[in-house]
Amino acid sequence: MVLTVVFRYGGIALQFLILLILARHLNPDDYGRYMLVLSAVLPTYFLLGFGVSETFVRDAPKLADSAQLGVLVGATLAVAVGTAIGIALVGGLLVWLLPLGTVTTGIVAFGLAFFIANGLMFNGAQLLLGAGSQTLGAFFFYPAVNLSLTLSVVPYVVFATAPTFEGVAVATSSASLVIAVLALVLVACHVRPRWPRLPVVWHLIRVGVRLSTARALYSAGIWLPTFVAGVVLAPTQAGYLGTASRLAVAVGAVMAAVRFAIRPSIVRAFERQDRYAIKVICGRLATVTLSFACLALVVSGLAGHRVISMTFGTSFASVAPLLTILLVAVAIEAYAGPVDEVLKMTGQENRVLAIFGIAVPIAAVVLWGTAHSGVVAMAWVQVAYTLLVFGAMLVVVRRQWGIWLHPILPDFLTSLVRQRQAS
Repeated sequence: MVLTVVFRYGGIALQFLILLILARHLNPDDYGRYMLVLSAVLPTYFLLGFGVSETFVRDAPKLADSAQLGVLVGATLAVAVGTAIGIALVGGLLVWLLPLGTVTTGIVAFGLAFFIANGLMFNGAQLLLGAGSQTLGAFFFYPAVNLSLTLSVVPYVVFATAPTFEGVAVATSSASLVIAVLALVLVACHVRPRWPRLPVVWHLIRVGVRLSTARALYSAGIWLPTFVAGVVLAPTQAGYLGTASRLAVAVGAVMAAVRFAIRPSIVRAFERQDRYAIKVICGRLATVTLSFACLALVVSGLAGHRVISMTFGTSFASVAPLLTILLVAVAIEAYAGPVDEVLKMTGQENRVLAIFGIAVPIAAVVLWGTAHSGVVAMAWVQVAYTLLVFGAMLVVVRRQWGIWLHPILPDFLTSLVRQRQAS
């Protein structure tokens, strides 16, 4: 679990470095286009393979037979690779046939390649996690792609005389595809895939499409303001809001890292019908992440303008107030803990899907309507959206399982409080 957190923060540190260098070497429009592609790809790549690897993570811990595990791995790989090939063929054909402008063609082609690479890498990471290799799974889910971009995109923009969006797109796509293939090769080495069976494939897709859609909608809620800003306002505004969003997400990195690795533990606790264990697992995680969020909120409010101007440059100073607002949303999510994963891993994925399915379209409409009021107003919409979504899920867990998920003090602090109350 500790390595998972280390990998998560390592990936964030590399991402921060990449964005910082891109912001300083690309012109504002090209940087904004790059953030626009990220805002379209990063919330959706989970859908590649119809979520079969999500089902794999939920089912694999229950299997003791290596032959059954091999069948499950083979089916998951077949669906993931098959959909990647299909998307590449259909997407490439559409890009070739549709009368798109040069700039739009570059954006769409980059988006397709990056979507496929991230989708395959995600499936590989999930397979490794579900098969028992938590460390390798966390590596490919977090720092792997950013490590590849550090070794490819960064040298390009630093040493090129006039780096362009197109050059960044080629470097990003090539490096991430190489890492994705490596992840799948390691899966095949770790667990011998067996020939997939149609009933197994159908089961993986039937459950997985709901799990992956819920995950995609969760991520879409984070990236939606950036995407709307890029479409309605200008690429430059998307760059500002996207940078603030990435910095805010860095604060909740512990939650994201453990959210990825904690799911098998939730499944096992649920199999034992140990609801208290689920509450403790989530509550302790919420305590840590809420503490980080509150500390970051104070630092951002006091010194955010100065720190961002020193790192990204004075032209990015307007990112500071956006970051402070978005950290309020991070604190709200931190309080709730991995409540969505609790619901998804206990068979309540339809309720998660329903909550996001209602909230994301509403947020999109409100963001579209408030866009002309500026990115600050859009950031506050994000806060309201987070409160609505995670508040609703806490209520669902309470009604379904009879427990409130909330931050829980560590045992030594609880004992200290009791001793003082007794005295």
